[in-house]
Amino acid sequence: MKKLKYILLGTAVICLLTSCAKDKPAVNNRPTLPPSTNSTVTQQTTSNIRVSIDNITSSVGEEIDFIGAIRSAENMEISRSMIYVDSSSVDSNTPGTYEAYYTFDYLGTTIISSNKITIVDNQEATEPNTDAISTDVAPEEQEFPDALITLTNGTVASIKCTSARYIVETFTEESYFEEKGFTFLNSKLKILFNTGETQVIETVVTRVQPQEPAATPQP
Repeated sequence: MKKLKYILLGTAVICLLTSCAKDKPAVNNRPTLPPSTNSTVTQQTTSNIRVSIDNITSSVGEEIDFIGAIRSAENMEISRSMIYVDSSSVDSNTPGTYEAYYTFDYLGTTIISSNKITIVDNQEATEPNTDAISTDVAPEEQEFPDALITLTNGTVASIKCTSARYIVETFTEESYFEEKGFTFLNSKLKILFNTGETQVIETVVTRVQPQEPAATPQP
């Protein structure tokens, strides 16, 4: 599938609970899927629809193209589907293996899938200066209550925060693009940490109807 370009729809209801987060545990209603062992992971709720999504390997700090990982679909027109990606568990700034969850809404049918996201150390990062010896003692990092963010689909995502790395802003980036004669809105919900790092926690792509030209008043 041709890569669908940048960024995210819709109104995401955002709830950052800090002081009261301990009293309200996060709710995780993501679908249960089998472990990601292959290069492409697929699961759907109907037997005649097949969606193939590639696993992703990305360097620390790089923004991930979750939509571009969609390889193909059988018995479904991607251009007529709403695509939703919950990537709230993917920390693109910390090496590790994560899972992203995809939902396709196609003519009233829901298809669910996932893929594996592997974040690796950036090989181009500057090597530390081992000749310099620092006597400074790093301040002890304290745990903060997790930030709870309600996503568009109702999932309450729990984002880990500490005294050294915590969320200072949530924001949505949106853009329109053309694909196969259709107009799409690509929207991403992002969080900004005090360290300057950003993380995409939700992506939604929807086809939008072109506006009809205004009728010309009759004399």
